[in-house]
Amino acid sequence: MRYLFPLILIVALSGCKTEPLPKTPMTKHMKQSLNLRYLITDLENLIHEPYTSELEQDRLKIRYAKSFSQEVDALIHSLKDLNEMAKELHVVPQKATRPTIKDILTQLNEGNLYLKDVVSRYRPERVVDAIEQIHNVCSSCHAVYRDRK
Repeated sequence: MRYLFPLILIVALSGCKTEPLPKTPMTKHMKQSLNLRYLITDLENLIHEPYTSELEQDRLKIRYAKSFSQEVDALIHSLKDLNEMAKELHVVPQKATRPTIKDILTQLNEGNLYLKDVVSRYRPERVVDAIEQIHNVCSSCHAVYRDRK
């Protein structure tokens, strides 16, 4: 009796057989449609994954501008020390028509104040202009004090 029930169950279930789906054009179409959906979903994920929203891009610009401004603050502090040393050593620019360290410090400070203003007013569209203004001051300083001719 104990073995009868499992035996009946095995015989009954072995008689049950599912028919595979017939290979009609409709089933082929259903499989292709499902595969196409998976491919499109994967493609959409790949397309939209690397892009950030405009708001996120603005936040990144502002975050970058804040850290850039902090670095410029450190540079200004170093240049003030350098200006004091230049006064003590009587260092003058290589070309008299070019700006002195004091002039460069003033321009750099103005550029950094503008950058800080852009950050505080949350104007990400002006970040590039503010950084470019500081870069131009740096380039003019390098042209005067780093000329390797």
